[in-house]
Amino acid sequence: NVCPHRGMKVSTLDAGNTQAHLCIYHGWAFKPNGDFIGAPAEKECMHGKIRTKAELGLQKARVAVYGGLIFATWNIDGPSFDEFLGDAKWYYDMLWCRTTKGMEVLGPPQRFMIRANWKTACEQGASDGFHAVTLHRWLAEVCPYAKKPSTEGAGEDLTPEMYGVEVWTDHGHTMRCIDQNRKIRRLTGKDPSKMTVEEKLTVLPPPGLTPEMVPDLFKNLSKEQLAVLASSPPQVGNFFPNGLFEFIYLPMADGKVMGAMALHAYVPMGPEKLMFMNWILAEKDTPPEVKAQMLRVSCQLLGTSGMVEQD
Repeated sequence: NVCPHRGMKVSTLDAGNTQAHLCIYHGWAFKPNGDFIGAPAEKECMHGKIRTKAELGLQKARVAVYGGLIFATWNIDGPSFDEFLGDAKWYYDMLWCRTTKGMEVLGPPQRFMIRANWKTACEQGASDGFHAVTLHRWLAEVCPYAKKPSTEGAGEDLTPEMYGVEVWTDHGHTMRCIDQNRKIRRLTGKDPSKMTVEEKLTVLPPPGLTPEMVPDLFKNLSKEQLAVLASSPPQVGNFFPNGLFEFIYLPMADGKVMGAMALHAYVPMGPEKLMFMNWILAEKDTPPEVKAQMLRVSCQLLGTSGMVEQD
């Protein structure tokens, strides 16, 4: 998205269609695929004679589409996308490839600027679960996560909510897999030890799913993946280096929880400045009224002015 002439940003839009992209600086025009069309004053050869038109197109990245997400790299001859994901793909599939129709975004992304080096945000996104004990302590004081003096984690101790499994790969991808059985006991009052995998997934569906959507999981995931999804599912993690995802249960005013799915990107804007981008996601098959509720609750908790992100 950079004009090869003087480095101007060509398109300033996130989405749309056009027959030609026009650089606002000198009017150089490009096809949707990036090929150079021409420049004003063509007779006078404004675009010069050193390079042919075929050499003046926009630089093309190597692109891969996975689970509805678009990944790109300038390393044309580097490792394949599957090699880049490595062993993490087995876990990622439980989140991004679990339904037949896949996901969609609920509106444009939210954005805000942070005065910090982008790498510090990425390190936080690499499954640092222990910060919640202090930074998000209020979660232990309200709604379904509130502790009772006589229960596990007496008083306002959020520590047991952090118990789980840490998954990481040599490529830098990480995930926190949280104990789902504890959540089933606390939120439903049922005993998970007496339930089948399907029963556990139905009584407390993965974030973003309704009980009616659970059968679709069995069409897209292996027996082993379903077992992990029902016991210690990945809930927070990252795509190395600068993507963070959340598939979590958020407390609601009525004391229940709402599943939420969000994707953050930490975009470097300079040595000490980054843009925080936040997309709210939903499965395409999710009922419209549930999507609306997910969007509202996600913005209230995970949005740019949300209670969690404000921490």
